[in-house]
Amino acid sequence: MPNQQPPVEYRSQWRQDRFIHENLMPHRGGTFFEAGAHDAYTISNTWFFEKALDWRGVLVEMQPQLFAKIVERRPNSQCFRCALGTQPIDLMYLEAGDRSSLMRYMPHGDIEYLERHYASKPDKPTFRVGWVAVRPVSDVLTEAGVTHIDYFSLDVEGAEMDVLRSIDFSKVTIDLFTIEDNAGKWTEPRALLEPRGYELIGALGVDALFAHRRLMDRIAAERGTAHVAAVRSGLRRIA
Repeated sequence: MPNQQPPVEYRSQWRQDRFIHENLMPHRGGTFFEAGAHDAYTISNTWFFEKALDWRGVLVEMQPQLFAKIVERRPNSQCFRCALGTQPIDLMYLEAGDRSSLMRYMPHGDIEYLERHYASKPDKPTFRVGWVAVRPVSDVLTEAGVTHIDYFSLDVEGAEMDVLRSIDFSKVTIDLFTIEDNAGKWTEPRALLEPRGYELIGALGVDALFAHRRLMDRIAAERGTAHVAAVRSGLRRIA
């Protein structure tokens, strides 16, 4: 009897991967782009798609220690150590666990959180300040040879709009975004994406799902309008 591999588990923090797989993208062999990939396993939005459905794609992470884990864990992905944005310059970042961020985008509240969290602890961590190169998404996609993305996961701790503005939509088609916004508004992403054919179909946790109309039309044709309505009802509505 052949050895059976254990099923691949979902890894997303807010079940984004499971929802997308079950409702929007059950197919094999897709393409992903994960900006802010962390260690590419812990709360990864793309781990399941690569390991269970043979997707391939691009992982971007600016922290060197996390990037080393990405290269080791995800050898089938194209891995880039950089930040993403419109200007190809070098910027400073603070390496502070799940509060790591480019310093120019770091809310003052995050600094206060770190101080409160660690002030009473006898063993306080040493946070590292480093430099990282910024590259436009379009440059990374050109180097990777990617012209279509099924699923683009965007979680870069405050720099989301600069990342979105660095995409040349005339050179790449993207069916679905998940975009983090801890404030839960997504006002600026909507203003940029809706004129380009995207709809904010709802949210899971602090991630909003922006689906292109061609994706929703295809799902309606393949699975019916009742399924599309069920997809929307399964997400938190955003006014």
